[in-house]
Amino acid sequence: MANDSTQVQAKQRKYPNTLLLCAFLGGLGAHRYYTGYIGLGILQLILCLCGGIGAIWVFIDLISLLMNKYKDANGQALINYDTQFAKGARILVILLLILGILCTILFFISFGALMNSMPAGQIQVQ
Repeated sequence: MANDSTQVQAKQRKYPNTLLLCAFLGGLGAHRYYTGYIGLGILQLILCLCGGIGAIWVFIDLISLLMNKYKDANGQALINYDTQFAKGARILVILLLILGILCTILFFISFGALMNSMPAGQIQVQ
């Protein structure tokens, strides 16, 4: 029979694993499953599949991870947090955001130029 004073140690989750899961599989809620938030992971998956609303949630989780404010389901901090790794990840996320914004702007500029170059009579919808 187990002693009542014996407590089961919760498995501590690793920071790099959580960050990579959030960055690459965040829309599927993989980082939530890994850190013990099964219900929230399922909800995040559903929201991402229903129009991509969950992508904002993933972005917020990513920022929380980069600032080392993310806790697992037991309220424990993630282990193996490396300030150099986190600094490099922050720089990478900022560069990717800038690249995404620039690509979006270029897309709309080129789309607008394409629409303006076509005469109105030539556009046929079938």
